[in-house]
Amino acid sequence: MLLALIPIAFFLLPSIVCFFILRGIPTKRWAIIDGELNTDKDFYFKNQKSFIDCIETHGLKKIVTGEANHKIFTKPVVDKMGTPNKPVGIIAGPLLSVGEDRKSHLVEAAKENRIVLYYSPTRQKIHYRFSDTHLHIEQPHAPLAKKRSFTNINHIPGEIKRYKRLFNAIKKEVTLSDNPSEDFLFLTDEDFDKIKSKYENSFELTAIKALLSSEGIDSKYAAN
Repeated sequence: MLLALIPIAFFLLPSIVCFFILRGIPTKRWAIIDGELNTDKDFYFKNQKSFIDCIETHGLKKIVTGEANHKIFTKPVVDKMGTPNKPVGIIAGPLLSVGEDRKSHLVEAAKENRIVLYYSPTRQKIHYRFSDTHLHIEQPHAPLAKKRSFTNINHIPGEIKRYKRLFNAIKKEVTLSDNPSEDFLFLTDEDFDKIKSKYENSFELTAIKALLSSEGIDSKYAAN
């Protein structure tokens, strides 16, 4: 009886191994891991730490984001990104999140040629980042939303290549920002609070500018 089961076991073994590899169990090297970032008080700290840990482990090549929340894209995070020899490509906009000083660490890094910043006239719906070995995908969420679902994919080349192709396709529809402090619209948390009930992802740039004007919001970058 047991001998009769051996051929069946050999037939099923590859499928079982593939299932556990793709779901990240028991190995952490090959993994698809789903999760959620919550709205607790440690949200920003956790996101920064996981961001930095990920860059240190896997490196970083490209990012597609929306407002690039300044509480997540902090100086410690951005300092871990590219170098003038190997800059990180980032698609963002049209709004960028800034602190009360009205400065963005992404803009400052772009001035130092550590990142290549692309201006998107419409907010991208899917936000993700990837390296050669890691892909982090966030499900669609509202601007600056604290609660968001994500999927981390490690060492699965086919998925990483698919999002690399998507980045290259988006890049054809956006503009390389030679002067990010002039190209983007910059909003503080207080500014976002004023427009969040009216701001929609589908707004065109002209509509966003009209909304900011109607609310008396100054969207300029900090003066040098």
